[in-house]
Amino acid sequence: MKVKDCMSLDIVSVKPTETITNVAKQMQQNHIGCITVCDDNNKLVGLVTDRDVILRCIASGKDCEDVPVSDIMTTDIYSVSPDDTVDKATTYMSQYQIRRLPVVQDGALTGILTIADISINPDISTNKVGEMMEGICGCHRNNNAE
Repeated sequence: MKVKDCMSLDIVSVKPTETITNVAKQMQQNHIGCITVCDDNNKLVGLVTDRDVILRCIASGKDCEDVPVSDIMTTDIYSVSPDDTVDKATTYMSQYQIRRLPVVQDGALTGILTIADISINPDISTNKVGEMMEGICGCHRNNNAE
């Protein structure tokens, strides 16, 4: 199965200059925990999560009204293409403990693949979903335990 077969096309993106307060409002209005940050050409330049807002802004004493999202966004981003396999995507997600994986084609953001997209897909085995979740959470079981 290809990433394009189960990725989300409803992407909420902001510009790097957007304030953290406005980004948080976008998260609230869209019921999401992650927003992509794109330049004027729709090139992905960053990713910001609700956790980033809390840890990199609020807990650090930054002013959410004045600080641009570019100050707290993650810029070292793993991504996949729409034609990559879901197996490749789940391997990235497990290996790098990623819950949301941007989908990029020809340099432009085209979608996002989340653990929810994968886990609700009836064509993906529950074992595969379980393995991915174990990797993301870092909760590998010890099968030799008594």
